Amino acid sequence: MYSNSSDSDFEPVSEQSDIFSSDSEQSDTDYDSDFSWYDSDFEPVNSEQHENQFDNLFFSLRINDYASKTVKISCDLFYEQIQSLSEALKVNSYLTALDLSDCKLKNSSLQQLSDALMKNDTLLSLNVSSNKFSDKGLISLSEALKVNSFLTRLDLESNDIGDSGASSLSSALKVNSSLTQLDLGNNRIWDSGIKALEDALESNITVTFIRADHKQDDDDYLQKKWEELDH
Repeated sequence: MYSNSSDSDFEPVSEQSDIFSSDSEQSDTDYDSDFSWYDSDFEPVNSEQHENQFDNLFFSLRINDYASKTVKISCDLFYEQIQSLSEALKVNSYLTALDLSDCKLKNSSLQQLSDALMKNDTLLSLNVSSNKFSDKGLISLSEALKVNSFLTRLDLESNDIGDSGASSLSSALKVNSSLTQLDLGNNRIWDSGIKALEDALESNITVTFIRADHKQDDDDYLQKKWEELDH
C-alpha cells in the first residue's frame, strides 16, 4: 500500500540555473511504492531575473531537446510563463515529471495547465502542491483528467480546495483510467467532498493511494475507505 515518505524518487542536479532542477541521469521514470517528490536544495528566486533561462527552458521543451525527463521549477511563476510552459507541454513528447509546487499558481494557471494536459501524452507526474488555487482551478483540472489517460500521480496538497472542487474531481475519477496516486491533504474538503470522493472510489479501479482531510484529524480516512473496498 502507498504511504507518504521523506525519501525521494528523484535527485535534483543543477543544470545552468538555480531555479530549475532535474534528473538527467534517469532514463526512465521509475515509481516505487512511495508517494513522494524529490526535494530541491535551491532557494526560490525572482523569476523576473531569469527571463532568458525560462525562454531557453520552454524552447527546449517545445523541441524535445531538454536534457532531462523531470523538471522542478523553484520560484514564483507569472501567467505569461505558465502560458509558455503550457504551450510547450502541448507538443512535448519527452517530459514525464513536472514539479510546480510553491510557485504561486492561481486558478488561471491551472486552466492553462489543464489545456496542456488535454493534449500531452507523456507526463506521468504533476506536483502543484502549496499553491494559491481553489475549487475553480481544480474544476478546470478535473475536466482535463476526463480526457487525459497518461497522468498517474497528482499532488494537490496544501491549496484552497473545498467540497465543490473535490466533487468535480470525483466525477473525473469515475471515468479516468490512469491516476494511481492522489494527494489532497491540507485543503478545505469536508463531508460532502469526502462523500463524493468515496463514491468515485467505488467505481474507480486504478487509484491505489489517496489522501484527503477529514474532520481535520484523519487525513488517511479515504485511504482506509479504499482499503475496505473489494477492488
